[in-house]
Amino acid sequence: QAFSCFSAAVMAMFKCSACCSAEGTELKGVEISDDPKVGFTGDFPTDDSKPGPGMVDSVPPAVVAQGNSSPSPKKAGRRLSQQEKIVEKEKLQALVKEFAKASIRGKAVTVIRPEDPARQLQATFTLDKYLTSFYIDVAGEPTSGPIQLKSVTQICKGPDCAKRAPALGGTGSSCVCIEVVGDNKEITSSFLYFSADDERDTFFKCLKVLRLSIDVNADAAAK
Repeated sequence: QAFSCFSAAVMAMFKCSACCSAEGTELKGVEISDDPKVGFTGDFPTDDSKPGPGMVDSVPPAVVAQGNSSPSPKKAGRRLSQQEKIVEKEKLQALVKEFAKASIRGKAVTVIRPEDPARQLQATFTLDKYLTSFYIDVAGEPTSGPIQLKSVTQICKGPDCAKRAPALGGTGSSCVCIEVVGDNKEITSSFLYFSADDERDTFFKCLKVLRLSIDVNADAAAK
């Protein structure tokens, strides 16, 4: 049921992403500050450690196009052809499928904090099997409770991330910032550092897929 809503999410985003950017826009309280939003579909994994064989087997077309918001020089300034849309959809499908599998098992990440930017903390990013919440567990620190994806209000990377935490210096541009609002309306931010830009961009893009899907599911349930 939840995964079927990802298809609608991708369809909606695919229609507008080829001709417009989502930079600086908001979606139901979620501000995406760089690339547009993306989504995917598939089956639920069968247990906590192993995704099922059909997981994330198809990516909804709309979210695909917005997920690929940095067009190649050949595509810049024009609409994607139908064939190019299909190719981009397939690329994103594979990307998100692998991200989801790895994250359900537990994905190694590096946390940095503005108050101590020189210190890199080894951590594990883990998704629950229903893809509605996640954990960021820092090695040597008490395990924190799950973070609900619906509580994520902003996801940003690169220069936008650096602006949010000037204390990080140049390191900030290599980070993904995840901003969460708590039950008391207090906003907290987590900064994940990536040594390679492509790894940062993949994490950023796929996490936005998951966040958008939460809104799609909520809209479908309300109808």
